[in-house]
Amino acid sequence: TMEKQILKSPISLYSLSSILIAAVTPILLVDNRCQAAPAASYKTSATAANSQSTNTPAVSTTNWTKSELLKAAQIAELEGQNGLADEKYSAALKAAQSASPADSNLILACTAAFADFLEKQSRFPEELSLRQNALALAEKAYGKASPQYAGQLANLASYHAAKGEGANARNLTDQASAILSKSPDSEKKFPLENSSAHFAVARRQTAEGTLGLADDSYIKAREL
Repeated sequence: TMEKQILKSPISLYSLSSILIAAVTPILLVDNRCQAAPAASYKTSATAANSQSTNTPAVSTTNWTKSELLKAAQIAELEGQNGLADEKYSAALKAAQSASPADSNLILACTAAFADFLEKQSRFPEELSLRQNALALAEKAYGKASPQYAGQLANLASYHAAKGEGANARNLTDQASAILSKSPDSEKKFPLENSSAHFAVARRQTAEGTLGLADDSYIKAREL
């Protein structure tokens, strides 16, 4: 499965992402890079959150509430309510960051979702900051040899590929792929991280003009 509303997100490099989204099941990024799910399946749970004032909602210490904030943000984005989506993504991330005990997976999910949204709004400096924060968090929580760290390397690589920074993108995708290749049954155990890595490679290959290779990489990302 793939993102990010992507397959999500950052060639406009954005035009390529839009084509890919239209060709596959609607995507909502819920875990690291993405989790496939029909948008309608979230609408019931998100209705209450999105019917509240558009002011940033008060956060709760429960993971359920933080997850609902993230879902509400995704629904608002899909419905074209970008201002509301911005507030909901911000609220979900703040809630995840303030939780005790900390839930690194949830923070990474909220960070990646918010970064994907910012990318589509062409708010690249803010997106880059979130990508870098997510990479630092993954390193601290899981270590530099972890699949989670590799997934965040891939997300950052996608950013650089979308900006036409091929050397940076190649360096990061190579690192991510090397880490993931060391994990037995990596694609079965860590499909989201591997999907992110294939997507980043595909975006880089598109930027380099190797469209045939990019097609293959996009297919691999989608199949996961």
